[in-house]
Amino acid sequence: MLSYSHQPITQIYQDGLLKFSFPNIHLPDSNSNEPGSHGYIQFKIRAKDSLAIGSTIENTANIFFDFNAPIITNTTANTLINCSIPPTIINATICNSLNFQLNGITYSTSGNHVQRFITANGCDSTILLNLTINSSASYLSGSICDGDFIISMDSNYHLPEFIMIH
Repeated sequence: MLSYSHQPITQIYQDGLLKFSFPNIHLPDSNSNEPGSHGYIQFKIRAKDSLAIGSTIENTANIFFDFNAPIITNTTANTLINCSIPPTIINATICNSLNFQLNGITYSTSGNHVQRFITANGCDSTILLNLTINSSASYLSGSICDGDFIISMDSNYHLPEFIMIH
């Protein structure tokens, strides 16, 4: 059980039936106290290991008030999905004068950064960013990282010259 409005008694039967009873709940009539006339239970259960991916589990509830006939809820259908999603790994290197943007978040320090999401089908999805920040040196009006190189050409774009930054 995840939460409930009133303490229930829980029974699980061999055929898979799950029963919640709320003895002495004494909810007021909705005409006299509408907000107070509500009760709820929130629960989760583990699927059987023998269920195949794609199996559908249907559920209907019968709600009894006093000795009246049950109120039968809509039937829900839940499909078993595979949530084993490997993490997305991004290895990136930038100069120390720059920032790295990922999904609207700005990173400016070296290290391992983690972002977690819930996919449309309810699975966890993880992005691992391994960010390295290198020192930089000035070059004309831009920057180049330590250990990188540039190709310089004469004004006619001939005779390439490699310049290594140390």
